[in-house]
Amino acid sequence: MWVMVAGVVVSTLVAVAVDGRLGVFVLAATAGLGAVIRARYAEPVGIMIRGRTFDIATYSLFAVVLAVFGVIAPGV
Repeated sequence: MWVMVAGVVVSTLVAVAVDGRLGVFVLAATAGLGAVIRARYAEPVGIMIRGRTFDIATYSLFAVVLAVFGVIAPGV
């Protein structure tokens, strides 16, 4: 759970201090990391939503959608 919280904090700081688009990509990478952690470990504390397959699909979809929005959104 702390890895996910740290990723959100870092992405917010990057978005404010550096560039909004880069912050979106850092948040997408954090979601991707959540999918990898959930796939790798049987019961990672704090990032389990439902079943393993649902969690991996949710984190992966969120990562892809964020990355696509980061590319196509104007003025981010």
